[in-house]
Amino acid sequence: MIKSLGIAVLLTITLVATASAFDGTRKGFVLGGGLGLGPVASISVDGLSSASEDKSGLALNLLIGYAWDEQNMLVYLRDGVLFSVDVALGKSVNAIQGFSGLGWYHYFGPVGHTAFVVGGLGLQDYTSLDSDYESNDPGFGMLLGGGYEFARHIQVHGALSFGKTSFSVVDFNHSQIVITVTAIAF
Repeated sequence: MIKSLGIAVLLTITLVATASAFDGTRKGFVLGGGLGLGPVASISVDGLSSASEDKSGLALNLLIGYAWDEQNMLVYLRDGVLFSVDVALGKSVNAIQGFSGLGWYHYFGPVGHTAFVVGGLGLQDYTSLDSDYESNDPGFGMLLGGGYEFARHIQVHGALSFGKTSFSVVDFNHSQIVITVTAIAF
């Protein structure tokens, strides 16, 4: 009986908190995601300009965090590009590379029609989606970008992120550009 009552109280608090979290003002809890184009996903071996490859693919953008006022959000941000890499004669694998870390959004106007900038510090990663290939160890990454919120909860997001990864004793440089249409609940 006490356990059931505790679960009922917890569910009630969760539902009330969720209902008040998304009140239509860009203040409080924020959650969003988007898809688009990754026109450039570049990878090169550190120190060897001849060992580089540029790809394009599907871009993704995810964020979750908190907006302390209508102009500023602090979020966990994930920007990445999913693409195919040729690894052997006629064989290719899917990989994703991108930025994961702490991001700060600054909007220049009220909710609805305003430009914004975004910056972030975190980790650069490169992950093979094929179990036969190992992923690189993540390294330091940075993100710079911006966009335009053209309707309440909908924005165009563009960002350049870059950083390093490593595999065994080899270091890699990465950079990627993402352009997404992102929906944000607030």
